[in-house]
Amino acid sequence: MRARITLALLAVAAAVVPLAAVSAGPASPAVRPTCPGTHPVMLYVTDDFTVTPVCAATGTVLKAITTGPGPADHLVATPDGKTLYVSNGGIGETIGHTVTVISTVSNTAIKTINVGRGAGAIAITPNGKTVYVLGGMSNTVTPIRTATNTGLKPIKVGTQPWEIAISPDGKTAYVTSALGVVPIRTATNTALKAVKVSGQLQPRGIAITPDGKTAYAVGAVLTPIRTATNTALKAIQLGGWGIIVVVIR
Repeated sequence: MRARITLALLAVAAAVVPLAAVSAGPASPAVRPTCPGTHPVMLYVTDDFTVTPVCAATGTVLKAITTGPGPADHLVATPDGKTLYVSNGGIGETIGHTVTVISTVSNTAIKTINVGRGAGAIAITPNGKTVYVLGGMSNTVTPIRTATNTGLKPIKVGTQPWEIAISPDGKTAYVTSALGVVPIRTATNTALKAVKVSGQLQPRGIAITPDGKTAYAVGAVLTPIRTATNTALKAIQLGGWGIIVVVIR
């Protein structure tokens, strides 16, 4: 069993922010009896085949929600906090290729959506209308329309897609892969010309500044990318191999 708590804190009927809770609006009646308070904060903990809700205030563990195999730490929530999307990447010899949709109001799985094989990193646009899921073994990104919870046509992004980040204005998603960094125009769900990243064949992590002007891709070096033109700037030498990058202002 590989329980993880890397997800986030969820303020019911509010937004989900990694490692923070934002309260807005009344708490869900379905949760309040178990988790007291006007804005009860819920934690959602992934395991090999489940996501378990936990009331932060009382430590009460609620019934585990069954997902696909290997939800790991790939999950996002809609801005209103009412829905979680869990990417099931697989475990052992089982290759995952689904996303489990969870209602945080009822704490139940409401739909399973097929995506690319080896489902991995997942991101959601700021307006909550589209979720993007990497398929590490299918070399794709699958958009999901959240209004209907339907998967759209997969987007080819090159081999070994690793991570995805979405610009603050929601207009562009950036995917790291063997091609470098592949921008995706979210209005049309089309891949643009890949940004070649100097000094490395396979960037891993990617993050975008709060103003949306610069993306940073990390691997053997840390490469800034000017998002206005999607061009790589001078790489920053790290002296090692980077996996994850986070922007803090």
